[in-house]
Amino acid sequence: MRRPATTLAIAATLALSACGSHAPSRVPRIVGLTLRGAEQQLASHHLRWRIAPGTQIYSQTLPANQHTSMDDIPVTGQHPAANTPARPNTVITIITPCTSTHPCA
Repeated sequence: MRRPATTLAIAATLALSACGSHAPSRVPRIVGLTLRGAEQQLASHHLRWRIAPGTQIYSQTLPANQHTSMDDIPVTGQHPAANTPARPNTVITIITPCTSTHPCA
């Protein structure tokens, strides 16, 4: 009879430890950073992002030796706001001065 009790105790411990690994973190403040810096911050927090007004969702930064014309564009807004609780893989919208009517690149 002890064996099922031990199994239940191990299962409960594993369940509690698994819950902790999915605990929400906080969205970092990316306003004021460059686009490259914002992407690095979000990736380090296990978050995904899209650059408004686009719909493409990103989860990985470019390699350090690869550059684009958008790297130094300033981030002027974000959604959700900084310090908002967020689970891993939450999509953060990055807002820059670039729009479909006034492209930066």
